[in-house]
Amino acid sequence: MDVQIERSQSFAVTKLYHAAFEGDLQSLIKLLDEDRLILNRCINQRSRHLMQSPLHVAAEMGHLEIIKTLLAARPNMCFVRDQDGMTPIHVAVVNNNIEVLKILYNANPHVVRERTNGGDFVLHLCIKQNKEDALEVLLSLIDDELLNSKDSDGNTALHLAVIGNQSKMVKLLLKCPKIEVNAMNKNEMTALDVRILLKTKSSTKDVSNFLVEWPNDEHIGPNHGILGRNQSPGGFWQDTQDAPPGSPPDPKTDHEAGHSIEDDYHQFWFNHLVIWNTIALVSSLSVILLLISGLPYGRVFVAILRITMWIAVTATTATYGKSLFLTIYSEAPTANTTLFWLGVVVLMLLGHAILFVVKFINRRPILRARIVKLVPKFNSTSPAISV
Repeated sequence: MDVQIERSQSFAVTKLYHAAFEGDLQSLIKLLDEDRLILNRCINQRSRHLMQSPLHVAAEMGHLEIIKTLLAARPNMCFVRDQDGMTPIHVAVVNNNIEVLKILYNANPHVVRERTNGGDFVLHLCIKQNKEDALEVLLSLIDDELLNSKDSDGNTALHLAVIGNQSKMVKLLLKCPKIEVNAMNKNEMTALDVRILLKTKSSTKDVSNFLVEWPNDEHIGPNHGILGRNQSPGGFWQDTQDAPPGSPPDPKTDHEAGHSIEDDYHQFWFNHLVIWNTIALVSSLSVILLLISGLPYGRVFVAILRITMWIAVTATTATYGKSLFLTIYSEAPTANTTLFWLGVVVLMLLGHAILFVVKFINRRPILRARIVKLVPKFNSTSPAISV
């Protein structure tokens, strides 16, 4: 008797799957009315030998009324997974069934937060399966957190679109104001870094244009992702562009591959940075050479060594200040603190310089006497400079 009942129930389940596959709404409703637990048995049998639930089948075939009826009978069926960990909404995206996607989302918006066994969200499947229409619908539905979510490799949807050279999808994603183009994957690479790595293929040129040209006066620099209008890009240009005749000078549209981006944006500060950096290098090397030269440590030698070290410290501080300005060109919260300590260092250097000059004059009576004659005010106060 039990065997007969089990066979009857199994046959009913088979008929239910057939109705979902064929879109036979009347048969489906009849089966649901005859056995209110049939959907439970479908899920249980799915875990044993059936690979998908009836909702998966209907989502794949695009039978809207079947889907609505199944969801009305068992709303949480939209979270049931198949052998690949895919829910019905994943199946809808893979098959580009837009209306099914909308119905499942409206039934429970949390279904878009379910991952497959491979760690993919619905958004990632849109990119990997090249479902542009589904992506456009999802972008109008999902929140910022899901927009910038990562797959098992740490890639965001923008990473995947760049890897797949899907320029239209890249453009759709870049239109989202909350897209994080600076997001890095597990290899610590941004979407632009991935683009540069794959740029050997000429067909990826369209993607590069979308990433390099950004609206609202924003720009992407190599290894820096997208930078705001008040920030300074760094690195080197990866391509060569010639500005149209008569157009105003703009580094974005007129630059040469391999040239420093900082030099184009802030030439004055960049040139000073190079000069101070060169002085710091030469003076530091001079100190090392003096120390290993084997010369006797006389008064003159020590004086030269001390002056050279002061020059090295001053140039290093100036180099740091210039590079800091170019790095935090925007109003960074740490800028004031850093500038304060730079000021302290400068005052210390200035104090040491004054002390050195005073000592130098006091040790040379002839020079001191000449200075006293040049400054009459000293005659009425003190005949000598004391330290």
